Amino acid sequence: MKKVLLIFLGVLLISSSRLLAQTSYEMYEPVGGSTVRVMNGDLLHKTMPMTNPDFEFPILVKNVSAVNCTTWVKKVYLNILTGTTNWFCWDVCYFPNTMVSTHSHIIGPGQSFNGFYAHYNAANQIGDSRIRYVFFNGANATDTTYFEVIFTSSSTGVDDNLADFSSLKVYPNPVNKLLHADFNLTAGSRGTLVLRNILGEEVGNLPLDGFSGSITMDVSAYPDGVYFCVLNSDNKATTTRKIIIYH
Repeated sequence: MKKVLLIFLGVLLISSSRLLAQTSYEMYEPVGGSTVRVMNGDLLHKTMPMTNPDFEFPILVKNVSAVNCTTWVKKVYLNILTGTTNWFCWDVCYFPNTMVSTHSHIIGPGQSFNGFYAHYNAANQIGDSRIRYVFFNGANATDTTYFEVIFTSSSTGVDDNLADFSSLKVYPNPVNKLLHADFNLTAGSRGTLVLRNILGEEVGNLPLDGFSGSITMDVSAYPDGVYFCVLNSDNKATTTRKIIIYH
């Protein structure tokens, strides 16, 4: 009886410690012009055609604590499809063989940072890869939050980057003066190309003529830094591309 009671108390203490454990971070995924909360430990599914050479999606990280958090990122391979490659950006972009960011970012209390991007190259392979992405506090190794992604590539897959059949390609990147954008919109929709700074503030806006074509934006007057080029269709964001302005 005592042994059973001790086991029960041990399980209770472990469960209580897990409940009391808190993280300084919350995660959000931009979806359709708004953000959706990604819970600690969530599993996301991303699908794409096997021909997609650079599938990407962002995650916004928010500091919900009362102090500054020096935040790092690492990736953990759970299952990798042979022949595919992947990499991530944390303010700067890393080579595929980098598992832990070499740069940290200080996120202030109540502030958010949208400098994280996960990238995946299906490289004409069919199948699944599963990767865990962990955000952690350099001052406290146990202060972490993470999510996992299953990247699925197939011969008939729908690219999540082409929501509503809209697409956007921007170049060069980094850009010095003129940013070129090739776009495709859903037939019947009206579009705009919006440039936002790292804080999410709109700093540029160009109307698009037609459902498909190219447009050029002069960014020479904007300060160096990370920006987001957003393709809007009928006032809804459908595709976002991160760019770096560097003069």
